[in-house]
Amino acid sequence: MKRFSKILVAFFFVSIIAALISCNSKQNAISQLETLYEELKNNSSEYTKDDWNAVIAKMNDIDDKLKQHQSEYTEEELKEIGRLKGLCLAQITKNSVHSFKNQLQDLMKEAEGLFEGFTTGLTDEDQ
Repeated sequence: MKRFSKILVAFFFVSIIAALISCNSKQNAISQLETLYEELKNNSSEYTKDDWNAVIAKMNDIDDKLKQHQSEYTEEELKEIGRLKGLCLAQITKNSVHSFKNQLQDLMKEAEGLFEGFTTGLTDEDQ
């Protein structure tokens, strides 16, 4: 009977430790998402293309961790996760729009030069 009591107590402690670790890792994923958002908010204006690729990879990694604990999150935690994901995606979208705008401006300059070159070539008197 003494041995059974020791096994029962050991099982009880292992169960508590497992629950604490699980709780900690589910909260850790939310904390990582918060940290990523703060990093984006404060430093994304200086990011390179490689930095943005790393952000996307980090978002995917965090999302995988969040999915592992999906059934453990409360409604409030799920709402906070959604809010943080939305904030991160807004930062990523701002960068994409800015990048697209710059590419479009470059394309317009190139098209202007192309048109000038084309019209000059057509009206060149040497031909």
